[in-house]
Amino acid sequence: MMDKIEIYEQNMTNKIWNSDNSEIQDNLNILKEKIPQDEWNYYITTAINEFTKLFESEDYDEPITDNDILNVIKMATQLYNVSTQSVVIRVILAGLGRQLYREMEIPYDITLADLAYLVLSSFKADGSHLFSVNYGKNRFSCRDSFYNENRADEIYLTQLYLQFNNQIDIEYDFGDEWLFKVTVKSILDHDGKFNLDDSRIIKGKGYGIWEDEHYLMNLYYKKHDAFLDYIDDISMSEDDFVTDEFDLEDANDDLLSDYEYFKSIYSEW
Repeated sequence: MMDKIEIYEQNMTNKIWNSDNSEIQDNLNILKEKIPQDEWNYYITTAINEFTKLFESEDYDEPITDNDILNVIKMATQLYNVSTQSVVIRVILAGLGRQLYREMEIPYDITLADLAYLVLSSFKADGSHLFSVNYGKNRFSCRDSFYNENRADEIYLTQLYLQFNNQIDIEYDFGDEWLFKVTVKSILDHDGKFNLDDSRIIKGKGYGIWEDEHYLMNLYYKKHDAFLDYIDDISMSEDDFVTDEFDLEDANDDLLSDYEYFKSIYSEW
């Protein structure tokens, strides 16, 4: 037996496809022109879910109005529109921005957690520490938090209404305190959908971070002689650290597989 949510969604879907209201038909035709036919139902269903996200139980008993139907159709069209957009970002490692940076093109309709996974992947992190994504005064955690923070995997980039030069910070490993500063360089429109698989690193510098060795990495780049003295005192050599140059082809080859790895491990936290 269907519950009231399923009944509402079914009724809304039927009214969308069967309405004889001219304004609804005009907006539905716009949707049909923009979205491939095999994806119509997906975007309509997704829009209904978004529309009802803040509903209380009694709201599902309210009659569905023509205005409700219009809002859902327009939302479905908007959801498709942002799926055809990409964001070009520049990411620097705070304090070492000249030595370690990436420029990347990523989908606009991904979550803040997805953004973090892609950035961490591009900087060769291993995903063994917590992270947060910070935008303005808002902080989004990689898991449920005691501090009532929103989860990064529940908020989409599109909800931030990004513009040129907006900045997002990603904190990783709250002990070693790695800080990635993400700057929006542009938002691009594409003829079709820009999928996660289309993500790419455009250019970069520096192989990546040294997990649990933030202090030593700073020494290596800023005070190299002090770095050599320090590692000599602890019976290590420069060969014990990854000092390879950035390789664009290798970085892109690893980007999505590392992203999938991060997504799987953080989903278990």
